[in-house]
Amino acid sequence: MLIAMLVSNSAVLKRAVAPDRISAVRRELARQRRFAAVLIDLFPASAHLGDLLTDETVLCRCEEITVGEIRRVVAEGAETLNAVRMVTRAGMGRCQGRMCGAPVAELLARELGQPVEALGQVTPRPPVVPVPLEGLLEEMT
Repeated sequence: MLIAMLVSNSAVLKRAVAPDRISAVRRELARQRRFAAVLIDLFPASAHLGDLLTDETVLCRCEEITVGEIRRVVAEGAETLNAVRMVTRAGMGRCQGRMCGAPVAELLARELGQPVEALGQVTPRPPVVPVPLEGLLEEMT
């Protein structure tokens, strides 16, 4: 995300980002992703965690979407991640599904009795970065 923000901000504000800075951020991001993968392998989530979910459990913190809301849209006919996302906005908040994407997919798979892989992928959306008006005005003067 930091890379996207650096690249987006430089394109929007027309300020150059040093290539060595982008390379350093990419290396750090790759290092952190390797570390995250090791943690996931060492400490997998229990298959029984889903039994603890109540309808009041919040799955998407950005959009404040609960397990009950997801169950409701599934009962109304949603069968894909995109359908759940469009109706509930789960995964469309600030984190763009990085925090809630997997739990929402697992809940949907559990509710439908299907493997997660059968649910399809969400349609990616480019991140939108707010730009302060002051920044734009500085560029125009």
